[in-house]
Amino acid sequence: MLHFTQLLLPPYVEVQTSQMAELICLVWLGTAELVRRTLIVPTFGSELAYGSERWRSAFGLPMQLVVFPTLLWIAAESRRSDSTMLNAADLSFAYIFGVFMLLDFVILESIDTLIKLHHLLCFAGNAFALYGGAPVEAFALYFCGVVALEVGTGSLNLWCLYPRSTPLFYTYAITMTLSNIACTACVFEWYSCCLTVLSLFPRLMVVSVMVALLFLRQKAVYTEYLRPYH
Repeated sequence: MLHFTQLLLPPYVEVQTSQMAELICLVWLGTAELVRRTLIVPTFGSELAYGSERWRSAFGLPMQLVVFPTLLWIAAESRRSDSTMLNAADLSFAYIFGVFMLLDFVILESIDTLIKLHHLLCFAGNAFALYGGAPVEAFALYFCGVVALEVGTGSLNLWCLYPRSTPLFYTYAITMTLSNIACTACVFEWYSCCLTVLSLFPRLMVVSVMVALLFLRQKAVYTEYLRPYH
């Protein structure tokens, strides 16, 4: 008899892989919340720095600079032995990233409307990457692109903790620019990968959203560069 959870499985995913990824996501969520409450919030406080509470900037750093790149490396290594299915690291990333985008709606007292839209678009894009019908190779490109973006955002969060630091600003500006370039390459590789599988509309929709997002990210870097205090 088919189990209910099997009906929710994305394509190219085995039941055991999904169960392992769910367990990893739950362990991550419990650990992250414990660290947030006991260490990050007391250490960094709720003072606003560059429009964000300092603890929230610090909270994102371990995921963006350690957890996501590590999962990407593990997934790439696992793909050497089997590239026909999503592996546990692929799926763990998808689950953790999706929860990470929704978590702000729970742990933050207020969220800027633009941030809400960003998080919901990311969540929808994550779901599309799993269930949109793209080939399994396309998920690897999506994974690489998102990790590139998150590393760039991590450099922003690091600068937000110390917004008057000139070295951290230039670290952010360079890292964010490189991450946008890397993600652009992933987007166009993804488009090529999906040429014979997805129809024109979803391919153009994804590319259009990503081009707009990348433009706004790079525009923010340039805007900050023009400010007089650097």
